[in-house]
Amino acid sequence: MKWRTISTYFTAAMIAAWLAAGCGGGGSTNTVTVTVTSSIGNNIIVGQSTTLNAQVTGGTTTNIAVNWQPCQFTTTTVSGTTTTTSTPAACPTDGSLGTLSNQQTTGTATYTAPGAIPDQTKFPGLRIVITAQSQQDTKKTGSINLTLNSGIGLGLTPATATVATNEPQDFQVSTTNDQQNLGVTWLITQSSPTTTITVPNLTTCSPTCGTITSTSGTTATYTAPATVPTASTPAGASTTPADVTIVATSKADNTRFVTGTITIIQGGPITFNGIAPPSLLRVGFFGISISTLPTCRLRPRSPSPRRMVVGLRRLPLRLGRLKF
Repeated sequence: MKWRTISTYFTAAMIAAWLAAGCGGGGSTNTVTVTVTSSIGNNIIVGQSTTLNAQVTGGTTTNIAVNWQPCQFTTTTVSGTTTTTSTPAACPTDGSLGTLSNQQTTGTATYTAPGAIPDQTKFPGLRIVITAQSQQDTKKTGSINLTLNSGIGLGLTPATATVATNEPQDFQVSTTNDQQNLGVTWLITQSSPTTTITVPNLTTCSPTCGTITSTSGTTATYTAPATVPTASTPAGASTTPADVTIVATSKADNTRFVTGTITIIQGGPITFNGIAPPSLLRVGFFGISISTLPTCRLRPRSPSPRRMVVGLRRLPLRLGRLKF
């Protein structure tokens, strides 16, 4: 009886181990997994190529071959605090989203990015999706999401500025790799980015925080408001309403931007505190002189008093303090 009990427990344990190992269809050991990686990472600069590698693990056979699926893409839009990503769709056949070539069942393929960033109004938040399918188990696939990178760099001059009320301040952006030479758009804001709202999409605070006017593809003039703001726009956007963020965003790639800081101060008229010491005017028969200013003396050059020349003698000029 004792031996029968031990035998029963042993048999149950063996069956449990057998099931856990995946025999009979459900164990992790026999689950096919497909992983796709890129030789240069997930960010691809326009015009660049990357080698994709698909690796198959698991399964009950040694078949690790794959079938590469056609190129797909997704777009992502933001409405308020809601982010929506589309379902994958087939890439255009004209290559405007790149091309997939050199597809090998052994697990390699080549993706080549397009020569420029696609129209971001048509493809907002674009991601390229490349998928490999296991030949051993066609229900198993693996994908990689690739992000197109324009390679554009931006620099802002000046990066910080203190501007008096009603006064202008010029800004200039230097660009690199802007192959289409499209320039930038300008924004002034007092808001901060969130996980769903990026810097270029922040709400403007103009005109209460001033105005920004583009003067060329890469230059603009900021004009401060008539008074220093005492509250942010929109309300509660900032605890320092006198500070404004200026944003320049690439037109060719709206994921590339540069920011600067403007501090608004109260301006005012310039007044004089007087001239010291007071000027003393002396008048004589032959000339006129002022004690603290450049002095002119008139003297006869000939017996005729009507023919005279001017001799100029400069004396120190002292101005009082300027009061702003």
